[in-house]
Amino acid sequence: MLIDDNSYEEVLLSLNFKPSYLYDLIRLGSNNDGGYLVCKNSLKRSDMLISGGIAYEYSFEKDYLTHTNNDIECYDHTINNNFYLFRWSGIFLKSFFTQPARLKNVFNNLKKPFKFNNFINNKRVNFFSKALGYGDQKYITLEKIILNHSKQKNFLIKIDIEGDEYRLLNDILKFSNQIEGLIIEFHNIDLHMNKIQKFIDKFDLKLVHTHVNNAGVVLDKVPTIIECTFAKNPIILGDLSSTYHKSDQPNLNNKVEYIIRYI
Repeated sequence: MLIDDNSYEEVLLSLNFKPSYLYDLIRLGSNNDGGYLVCKNSLKRSDMLISGGIAYEYSFEKDYLTHTNNDIECYDHTINNNFYLFRWSGIFLKSFFTQPARLKNVFNNLKKPFKFNNFINNKRVNFFSKALGYGDQKYITLEKIILNHSKQKNFLIKIDIEGDEYRLLNDILKFSNQIEGLIIEFHNIDLHMNKIQKFIDKFDLKLVHTHVNNAGVVLDKVPTIIECTFAKNPIILGDLSSTYHKSDQPNLNNKVEYIIRYI
């Protein structure tokens, strides 16, 4: 997607967040929120996808199934089909009498738990009602997940866990030799800038893409949410002539998109 000069605002990030080149990337997942750019080579060389934080948006995972013959492990402790159906059934009844124009959208939301069950019933998908990170019994560490598999496995990892990603960074560094690619969403980066920069400097994989998630806010020209893609063996296509990739899309269509200027 190309955007014109009047449809975006400029934000600032340090050079640590700038990919060195234009790499061979592909978009997996839906348009707008839910889709991410991943290195084609990471996709090809991976043996499994570990995905943390999917809710009812699993289009990235479905595309991974389409592009590979590999299995997926999904982790999310927030999914509760019964509560979701109860809530949206109430909204449906209310909309039926007061806002009939909303009925189609509400009905589509009501179908999400059934579609989700169909997705996780795929024999190549393993879903766990666990949170990635450290804590009580509802949590599972990335270290434990990786150690549950053969040391020969190469993982593609996608992480969107609303701020808990910082608790996983040490495990990611520890097992970087088994990670072919990483797609990670960093939240509240204004509070964690140094921590992210240190992670990028220490991580063996190359930073191949940075995108601003416009669901966040911008404080003093600095975005609060960014999406970063890393790859072990990225293919270089040429120099980075634009910080906005042709496959990038705004996460929210009703908000301005952001272009990064690196300083």
